[in-house]
Amino acid sequence: MDERDFWVSMSAKLARIDERTQQIQEEIKGLHELRDRLTAVEQRAKSNTHRLDGLKTTAALLATIASILVNLTAVALKIIFGK
Repeated sequence: MDERDFWVSMSAKLARIDERTQQIQEEIKGLHELRDRLTAVEQRAKSNTHRLDGLKTTAALLATIASILVNLTAVALKIIFGK
């Protein structure tokens, strides 16, 4: 390999490095948007979890009330019909 071939080879390698560097810079620009979107999704997930925890408590309370009403109705029917 003579000096000219060496410089041609180095020039080609530098061009590939430059192209890849530009690609990486473009990918990095997208990371900021991705970070913001991920943060928003995490906040919504926390909010949804909090709401679901509240619904779970409400559902348990409603199930207890329904069970009490069913039992009271059964006792009342036994008293009314004497069975």
